[in-house]
Amino acid sequence: MDYLDLLKKIDDKTIKNINLIQVNEPYLYDLLIDSLKASLKDDGFLDFNFNQFDFEKSDHRDVISAIETLPMFSDKKIVIIDRMGLEKDKLSKNKDFLDELEGLFKDFNPSTILIMAFKGEKLFKGKFVKQVVKYGDLVEVERLNRSQLTGFIKKAFAKNKMKLDNNVADFIGQKTAYLEKDSKKTLYDVENELLKLINNLGTRPLTKEEIDYTMVENYDENIFHLLDAISEKNASQAIYLYRGMLRANYDPFRIYYMVLRQIRNLIMVRDSQRRRLSKQTAMKYIGMSSFEYDKLTSHTKRFKFSQLEDLHARCYDMEKKIKTSSGDMDLLLELLIVRMAS
Repeated sequence: MDYLDLLKKIDDKTIKNINLIQVNEPYLYDLLIDSLKASLKDDGFLDFNFNQFDFEKSDHRDVISAIETLPMFSDKKIVIIDRMGLEKDKLSKNKDFLDELEGLFKDFNPSTILIMAFKGEKLFKGKFVKQVVKYGDLVEVERLNRSQLTGFIKKAFAKNKMKLDNNVADFIGQKTAYLEKDSKKTLYDVENELLKLINNLGTRPLTKEEIDYTMVENYDENIFHLLDAISEKNASQAIYLYRGMLRANYDPFRIYYMVLRQIRNLIMVRDSQRRRLSKQTAMKYIGMSSFEYDKLTSHTKRFKFSQLEDLHARCYDMEKKIKTSSGDMDLLLELLIVRMAS
């Protein structure tokens, strides 16, 4: 059973009393919980009829008591157990609690809807899970596929009275990096990116260029792209990336400290070259990986040592201005980037 199947059961009031949900997309899981809460008659007794526990931290007796207690002025109550310890290597440690829960299944309280949420890497479908399937439902809340993500994006824009065609929505989906293999991004991250895009857009027509300019796929990745553009003295690309990150509401101070770190590293590599240190000695002296050292070595030929020292001094002057006056950080950092990349 999937997310939509369970959502339909909630709406139809045919949800089973025992449910184990394998959560791979927390955004959709939270929507399910909101729908469940909305299904309760809230006459001021929601706090009594909605109980939420953490499997790892809660007292087993409190959980069992909540399951067996009758609802107050309602025909149903909801008990949620988050972070079920159902990984294979945790079963032995959690055996007593799982046995207690399993012992309730056969003659389960008909007025309780039990939601057990597994949020780990791999659900072990052993004895406990088999008993859940026998007496209730196993639900898989999966991440969206490409088509579903496109629909999610179109719906988000429609809420703001903005219409997207499938091609543009799909392009936005690709820019979010949600669909990338092993991506840890959730629909909450996607939603935040969409809100930034919608807010930045204003009344301008939406184009792929606008999307590309506004959206930043991965913060750290773009920081390194920016540093590469600066170190390669590609001023136009550096300013393009920097302004795009500002429009996406990223912290300019984080960018500043990464630029400052790059300048310091270039100085140390340049100094190692001037002192004719071997690569291994220089790496140990600086505390740097072989990959980063080689990359910086390729950049140092574009900078004189005196120029790097000047840039380093300018960084501290800039920071002092920001901390002691009302200097415009965005503008001062852009001027520093232009000076370094020119």
